[in-house]
Amino acid sequence: MPRTPFNIKSSQWPYYRLWFIVTVVAECAMLLFHQSLTLIYTAIAAAFLGAALLRWLRIYPGEEEPLFCDLGGAFIACGYAGVAFCLRASHGRFLEIMMSSGILIPHFIYIAREK
Repeated sequence: MPRTPFNIKSSQWPYYRLWFIVTVVAECAMLLFHQSLTLIYTAIAAAFLGAALLRWLRIYPGEEEPLFCDLGGAFIACGYAGVAFCLRASHGRFLEIMMSSGILIPHFIYIAREK
Protein backbone atom coordinates (compact mmCIF):
# COMPACT_ATOMS: atom_id res chain seq x y z
CA MET A 1 0.00 0.00 0.00
CA PRO A 2 1.44 3.42 -0.93
CA ARG A 3 2.62 5.61 1.91
CA THR A 4 2.44 9.39 2.14
CA PRO A 5 4.63 11.82 4.14
CA PHE A 6 5.24 10.95 7.81
CA ASN A 7 4.72 7.27 6.99
CA ILE A 8 0.92 7.64 7.06
CA LYS A 9 -1.09 5.36 4.79
CA SER A 10 -3.20 7.13 2.22
CA SER A 11 -6.31 5.44 3.67
CA GLN A 12 -5.64 7.23 6.98
CA TRP A 13 -5.54 10.78 5.61
CA PRO A 14 -9.33 11.36 5.54
CA TYR A 15 -9.57 10.45 9.23
CA TYR A 16 -6.66 12.68 10.24
CA ARG A 17 -8.01 15.51 8.08
CA LEU A 18 -11.40 15.30 9.82
CA TRP A 19 -9.84 15.29 13.31
CA PHE A 20 -7.58 18.19 12.33
CA ILE A 21 -10.58 20.30 11.30
CA VAL A 22 -12.45 19.40 14.49
CA THR A 23 -9.36 20.26 16.56
CA VAL A 24 -8.84 23.66 14.91
CA VAL A 25 -12.50 24.61 15.40
CA ALA A 26 -12.43 23.46 19.03
CA GLU A 27 -9.16 25.28 19.78
CA CYS A 28 -10.57 28.51 18.32
CA ALA A 29 -13.75 28.13 20.39
CA MET A 30 -11.68 27.58 23.52
CA LEU A 31 -9.59 30.68 22.83
CA LEU A 32 -12.77 32.68 22.28
CA PHE A 33 -14.60 31.31 25.35
CA HIS A 34 -11.57 30.79 27.60
CA GLN A 35 -13.52 31.85 30.71
CA SER A 36 -15.66 28.71 30.43
CA LEU A 37 -12.95 26.08 29.92
CA THR A 38 -14.15 23.88 32.78
CA LEU A 39 -17.62 23.80 31.26
CA ILE A 40 -16.25 23.16 27.75
CA TYR A 41 -14.08 20.24 28.88
CA THR A 42 -16.95 18.80 30.93
CA ALA A 43 -19.19 18.98 27.85
CA ILE A 44 -16.50 17.27 25.75
CA ALA A 45 -16.19 14.51 28.37
CA ALA A 46 -19.98 14.09 28.42
CA ALA A 47 -20.07 13.87 24.62
CA PHE A 48 -17.40 11.15 24.59
CA LEU A 49 -19.16 9.26 27.40
CA GLY A 50 -22.41 9.49 25.44
CA ALA A 51 -20.68 8.16 22.34
CA ALA A 52 -19.19 5.30 24.40
CA LEU A 53 -22.62 4.43 25.76
CA LEU A 54 -24.10 4.40 22.26
CA ARG A 55 -21.25 2.19 21.04
CA TRP A 56 -21.73 -0.17 23.97
CA LEU A 57 -25.47 -0.39 23.19
CA ARG A 58 -24.53 -0.91 19.51
CA ILE A 59 -26.70 1.98 18.33
CA TYR A 60 -23.91 4.47 17.50
CA PRO A 61 -24.70 5.90 14.04
CA GLY A 62 -21.06 6.35 13.01
CA GLU A 63 -18.23 4.04 12.11
CA GLU A 64 -17.41 1.11 14.41
CA GLU A 65 -14.52 1.83 16.79
CA PRO A 66 -13.47 0.24 20.07
CA LEU A 67 -14.80 1.67 23.32
CA PHE A 68 -11.32 2.73 24.46
CA CYS A 69 -11.38 5.57 21.92
CA ASP A 70 -14.36 7.29 23.48
CA LEU A 71 -13.68 6.27 27.08
CA GLY A 72 -10.06 7.41 26.78
CA GLY A 73 -11.14 10.75 25.32
CA ALA A 74 -13.68 11.19 28.12
CA PHE A 75 -11.09 10.35 30.79
CA ILE A 76 -8.55 12.81 29.36
CA ALA A 77 -11.23 15.53 29.02
CA CYS A 78 -12.21 15.01 32.68
CA GLY A 79 -8.57 15.50 33.62
CA TYR A 80 -8.40 18.69 31.59
CA ALA A 81 -11.62 19.92 33.24
CA GLY A 82 -9.99 19.45 36.64
CA VAL A 83 -6.86 21.30 35.53
CA ALA A 84 -8.99 24.11 34.03
CA PHE A 85 -10.83 24.44 37.34
CA CYS A 86 -7.52 24.75 39.20
CA LEU A 87 -6.07 27.25 36.69
CA ARG A 88 -9.10 29.53 36.59
CA ALA A 89 -7.16 32.80 36.69
CA SER A 90 -3.73 31.58 35.63
CA HIS A 91 -1.68 32.22 32.54
CA GLY A 92 -1.24 28.46 32.24
CA ARG A 93 -4.70 28.23 30.71
CA PHE A 94 -3.35 29.18 27.28
CA LEU A 95 -0.98 26.22 27.45
CA GLU A 96 -3.85 23.98 28.46
CA ILE A 97 -5.91 25.14 25.49
CA MET A 98 -3.03 24.39 23.14
CA MET A 99 -2.56 20.92 24.65
CA SER A 100 -6.25 20.06 24.53
CA SER A 101 -5.82 18.08 21.33
CA GLY A 102 -4.44 15.41 23.66
CA ILE A 103 -8.07 14.41 24.16
CA LEU A 104 -7.91 12.86 20.70
CA ILE A 105 -4.86 10.68 21.39
CA PRO A 106 -6.93 7.46 21.77
CA HIS A 107 -8.51 8.10 18.36
CA PHE A 108 -5.12 8.82 16.77
CA ILE A 109 -3.74 5.57 18.17
CA TYR A 110 -6.70 3.66 16.77
CA ILE A 111 -6.37 5.28 13.33
CA ALA A 112 -2.63 4.60 13.24
CA ARG A 113 -3.01 0.94 14.20
CA GLU A 114 -6.24 -0.11 12.49
CA LYS A 115 -6.96 2.06 9.46
